[in-house]
Amino acid sequence: MMPPRNTGIVVAVRANHMTGLLPWLIAMVLAVAVLPVAGQEAPAGPAGREPEIEAAHVDSSHALEAFQSVERWVASGHDPEPSQRPIRVMGVSGVRVTLRWQGVAMGRGDVAVAAGIAATDLGALCADATRIALRETRESIDRLASRAQAAAPATPHEPLKFESVVKRLRVDLQVALPMEPIRLQQGDKPAAILALFVPGYHGLHFRRPGAGGAVMEHWIWPASAIASNTSPGSQVVQSLSRLRYDITDPERARAALTGPDAPTIERFTVIHLVRRDEALPAMQLVRGNAALPPTSLDEKAVAELSRRIAAHLTRRVLDDGRVLAEFAPASDEWGSREPDDAAAALAALSLARWGRVAKGDATGGPASAAAVRAVRRFADHAGQPSPAASSLLLLAIAELPDPGAFQEYRDKIVKYLIDHHTHEGVLAVNVPDPRSPAATQPAPAQLTTPEMALIFAGLSKVYEQTRDGALGVKVSLMQSLLWSRMRDADLVGIMPWIAEAGRVAIPQVPMAPMPAPAAGTAAAAATSDRDIHATFARLVRELRARQITAPPAVGPADVVGAFELRAVPMDAAPAPDWHSAQVLAFMAVVLRDPQALPAEDRVPTLLACGMAARYLDQLTFNADACFFVRSPDDVIGGVRLSLWDNRLPLSPSAMSLLALSELRATLEELAKRN
Repeated sequence: MMPPRNTGIVVAVRANHMTGLLPWLIAMVLAVAVLPVAGQEAPAGPAGREPEIEAAHVDSSHALEAFQSVERWVASGHDPEPSQRPIRVMGVSGVRVTLRWQGVAMGRGDVAVAAGIAATDLGALCADATRIALRETRESIDRLASRAQAAAPATPHEPLKFESVVKRLRVDLQVALPMEPIRLQQGDKPAAILALFVPGYHGLHFRRPGAGGAVMEHWIWPASAIASNTSPGSQVVQSLSRLRYDITDPERARAALTGPDAPTIERFTVIHLVRRDEALPAMQLVRGNAALPPTSLDEKAVAELSRRIAAHLTRRVLDDGRVLAEFAPASDEWGSREPDDAAAALAALSLARWGRVAKGDATGGPASAAAVRAVRRFADHAGQPSPAASSLLLLAIAELPDPGAFQEYRDKIVKYLIDHHTHEGVLAVNVPDPRSPAATQPAPAQLTTPEMALIFAGLSKVYEQTRDGALGVKVSLMQSLLWSRMRDADLVGIMPWIAEAGRVAIPQVPMAPMPAPAAGTAAAAATSDRDIHATFARLVRELRARQITAPPAVGPADVVGAFELRAVPMDAAPAPDWHSAQVLAFMAVVLRDPQALPAEDRVPTLLACGMAARYLDQLTFNADACFFVRSPDDVIGGVRLSLWDNRLPLSPSAMSLLALSELRATLEELAKRN
């Protein structure tokens, strides 16, 4: 048995900056996109691998040794020489070597292990893959140089050469571990396969017999799928298309996956190693990220995470108040459209709240200034924002350093909401027509429950500031109506705003009895006792029960701390996304109310908030996750849609910053009480 080895691999390293590439060069690199992005046809097979009876099972130390060899070969710019010492291991299915220049994949080399081989030389596999990757890199650079020359033949510049680039290439190594079969049952819908692998964690291997005894294969490498942001469905579609299946409609897709000619499908995990800077150790990434410890974040870590997100959001608010909508790291492109007005208003609110909570912090002043620019753009432009955006702007104005500067605009929004989105003193909803059960009386507008919650929160904040009696009556009636319309499916979206308004002492106004809601729903509980605190406590306990508090049976531990808000099959991996930030915002606000939670619920809820912050940290881009990113400054601090979806729209970052600001305020208040 071989002695254990020090891997020398750093699992999680934090840094704040990476150098970018010249824009013209990036454009040229993108124009050379001739290689497959996430998958590859059958990798080259090594010739004559000899089985070996005694060999260690492959682990991170073996992968690191091979990784370092690849780095030396690449730095030399020449084809690898035979390995001086074989790395004999068991449990390897194949390797992929990707050579990246400032995040861009310049060349890839895939090599598979022949079926039935018990042990193999990992070094030899990597040497074969490196030869392929170097050859493709040389071809990519030659094409790039030719395009640059053709684009500007009269402009003198030093020609781009392979020898000038090779020293700056970064190695991205994936070592595939043993295959696990994926089996669909006859009659399963095509979507059933999506529950059988974890995107970005599992790779996929599709195999189909071809003509004359040949075998067609297609591989999806998980880290490559992360880098290209290839969705789970696209991974399957891409593989079936490469194997020449007809999947032009759902029935054909079902036949392709479950019929007599269905392919053999396997999933696999990888040991993924990168080194983002030559001065730093190699890192082992999980789902394209440094895996964080599955522990709750403390106050210092919460503050640091908040700063990173606040800095990212601040950069997205331009000098004229426009807010950049979405960045796609895989293509290095900002969306051309402005965000919807509600997302921009949410960003303004989160920046304004952080600016007030983080007094004296280096990111607080710039965040407040960015919020003022965003609100000013709304105020100076003609047209009325949507009800949701208008309500979020009321909340944002209250958080600004000088809310009085926007008092006229605030009053205009209040009048708009009262005049156009209330009916007989309450929020506009479908009102039953007594003459016909199937008809409704006209109302100024029809609102969704989340819109109602936002209007309630915004007007409650204005009432807290003005103590206007007439507005107080309307807000009280809104609260009663909103409580009667709550449904379990709406809770996550509306709870942060309900909790926001719940901190305001709203006058209680008698009203006619509401229709009884369905038994067993949150609405039934709320309307039976009309006790906002009891309702909050009940919801907190229900949400805590949905939190992932231990590594799952399937998939990696990066989901720990998230709230699983959708039903998933018992044997499937959890699939949380950024909406856990909404739950954290709600819990953090409720914790600040001394009457909202029984004593026995306070500590567990505080721990749940720390774990939720840990999950948001895992969702947030940092330098460790930038192995494929061309412009790290555009992504660091941004909150992704999910652990496998790298896109950076506005709302996940804005809601996460708002939730963390609430948590920081709660931690500070609890510290003062103690």
